[in-house]
Order: sequence, then C-alpha cells, then structure tokens
Amino acid sequence: MSKALIRAVTSEDDSRISLWLSDSEIRRLAPSVGRWFDIRKYAIDVAGTHIGLCSVSNVTQDEAEVGITIGRKDYWGKGYGADVVNQLTEFCFNSLGVRRVYLKVLHSNLRAIKCYEKCGFTRYGNMAVDGHSFILMERLCS
Repeated sequence: MSKALIRAVTSEDDSRISLWLSDSEIRRLAPSVGRWFDIRKYAIDVAGTHIGLCSVSNVTQDEAEVGITIGRKDYWGKGYGADVVNQLTEFCFNSLGVRRVYLKVLHSNLRAIKCYEKCGFTRYGNMAVDGHSFILMERLCS
C-alpha cells in the first residue's frame, strides 16, 4: 500500500509550490537545470496534506525522466520519496510503456542518491550542467 498519493496539480497548490521552489535549501538540493519536453507535473499528498511535487518528462518511445521534490521538510527522511519514485517508475513502465526510466541527482545530495538506489536505480554516468555536478541514474524495465 502506498504511503503517498500522486495527483494532478491544482491552482490551490501553486502558492505552496512557489514557496518550496523559492527555499534556498530546496533549490540547492534540486536545482532546475537542463531542458525538458512533454513534462507532466503532479502533486504529492500524504493523508490529505500536500507535501511535494514530482514529474515525468522527456518521454520518448523507449524512456522517460523522473524528478521529485518533497517541499515539506518535516516529511523528509520518512520514506515518502522512495514511495513516490517507485510509483512514478511503475507508471512509466506500465502506462507509458517505456523500457528505461532515468534521472539526474546532485553528487552532494546523498539522501536522494540513497533513495534512488533503494528504488533500484543504478549509476550510469556523470554530467555537469550550469556549474552543477550530477550523477546520472537509471532503472530498466525487468
């Protein structure tokens, strides 16, 4: 059973999302870099509380990129990120039909790296964008 619910973003979510994205610690852990197409944004709720946002983007016939931000810091480290990553990954495999899901994570974001590894993602490379150093991770459909 999932801990978190992924749902459509509503206009009521906008002010919380703006507040989270303006937080210096959140921006430092998850800088917005790169180019995206076909981006699908979702809200993350836990027991009726909006705690973050996630996305599926760069969807092609074979692959998709995922991203997640838990904006409510009091929900960090409680397993919600892993739950959402697993849900997003299964959505990509089962509903979008892709064979590969990938992401990029800052080298310094150890909590996120541990989360992604727990979810079955493996490292396949590194990249630098806009002065940030990222680990590239992927999970292949089994």
